[in-house]
Parts: sequence; C-alpha cells; structure tokens
Amino acid sequence: MHFDIELVRAVDDTRLGWPGTRQLQEGSRLGGNHEYVDLRYISWADAIAVAREEREISDRIGRADDPDDEWTVIQDELEDDPGLLVLLDLGVASTVAALSAAGCITISSCNGGAHGDHHHERYPLVAFYARRQHVPLLLSAAELAGVGIENDPDGALVVYADALDRMSAFAAALLADRARYEAL
Repeated sequence: MHFDIELVRAVDDTRLGWPGTRQLQEGSRLGGNHEYVDLRYISWADAIAVAREEREISDRIGRADDPDDEWTVIQDELEDDPGLLVLLDLGVASTVAALSAAGCITISSCNGGAHGDHHHERYPLVAFYARRQHVPLLLSAAELAGVGIENDPDGALVVYADALDRMSAFAAALLADRARYEAL
C-alpha cells in the first residue's frame, strides 16, 4: 500500500522537548495520547525480537491466499500470546521498539490503516521525544530508509513513510546503528 504524502527530512534540534517524570507515568496521556504506554524498558534484544516477529507476520500475510482472513487469524493468535504486537500496530512496532531501545521516548504510533482497518492517522508514523545527540543518527537512518522525519509543534519528532515497509527499514537502520546509540 502506498500513501500519497511528501517526505521531508528536517529536524531543528533547538525545538526538541523532553517530558518530565510526572508526564511519563502511566495514564499521563503523554503527547495527548489517551492510550500512552511507557516503553522505555525495551532493550536492543527486545527490539530485535519485535522486528523479527513483525517481519514474520508481514511475510505470512504476504504469502496468504486471503491476506485479510490471515490477518484476522494472526490477531487472534496475538491475543492468546500477548506481547508488544498486541499494543502496537503491525508495520510500525519495530520502529517503536528500536526508538525505545535507542533511548527515545515514543508517544504514539499508527500504521495508517495499512491492513484495512480504521486508524487515527492517514499514513504510517511514530511520534517520539529524542535528545539533541540523537538527531544526526536519526536523520541518517531516515535518509537510508527513505522516510520523512520532522519536528512536531510540541517538541517531539515524527517519523513517517509513504509505504509501510519503509518504517521497517528505518527500524532496521536504527538496529544496525545500535552501538552508536549506546555510545551516546
């Protein structure tokens, strides 16, 4: 599925915000997200596992004779074995996990309805807080993956794409650069 949007890679690191401790508590509605969940505990190993699981599920849907029916079966399976993919949209879960492992604070995410159901956004995106030292690495990963990344008005960043597989490519670029994030 292709989303008709213009991709821009422009980050002003002087406009970055960072949430306070109270804002990070469960139920805080960080960034206006009524379903905010604190995912700062995600490790690089967790992020790699999420990316692998997301890729396997996406491949399974791609091979199915009826992708919609297969997605329904997968959703039922995920309900029986809760993990991050129950909380996050398929296609952006790996990006959320990789950003969290990198030390960013994710606020919200959406796959833009790439799998046919209703979503709040019209294209895939992840909104997150980042530190100034993250910006060069994030811009490099965005360039490599072919995604857009911009400031939002509230001090966060938004990474977004015109195709869902580009979000997975962004996550893969973050994972490949994990040693540089750890060095920060």
